[in-house]
Amino acid sequence: WLENGSYVRVKNVALSYNFPGSYFHDKLHGLKLFVSGTNLITFTKYSGYDPEAATGVDAMAGIDLATYPSQKTVSVGLNVNF
Repeated sequence: WLENGSYVRVKNVALSYNFPGSYFHDKLHGLKLFVSGTNLITFTKYSGYDPEAATGVDAMAGIDLATYPSQKTVSVGLNVNF
């Protein structure tokens, strides 16, 4: 009934690259490509959905009620300057 709920989570990651203007022969002044992610991976031996979701108030604190895990989000973007 008791379980170790320790974990390590990759919470926020953001990567971007600015392409130099010389790539585009003066047709574009700049180009930026970016990717970001949230809650990408969790390292744990916890058998439930999410070790962080087992938080509550009062008498239910620390009891896993099979709540939904934290959502994973990946965003990709492009910024173009003419």
